[in-house]
Amino acid sequence: MNRLFGILIISLTLLTCGIIWQLPTSPGLSEGTIILVGITLLIGFSLAIPGDETENREESYLSDEEIEKELEENLK
Repeated sequence: MNRLFGILIISLTLLTCGIIWQLPTSPGLSEGTIILVGITLLIGFSLAIPGDETENREESYLSDEEIEKELEENLK
């Protein structure tokens, strides 16, 4: 889910940049705008690139037999 959210942030940031650069009233981007866009892109890239989270998820899965054993023990 983080990966999809990161891709969404990147896409919306690039769309916003394209709109800002096409505005006829803006003579250019201020330094603050460039810094905010850069920070937003970094956040999007950090979410889009998979990290250790996927490895932890794979280890947390239990087999069907283990789940059945635990259910039987809890029902006794």
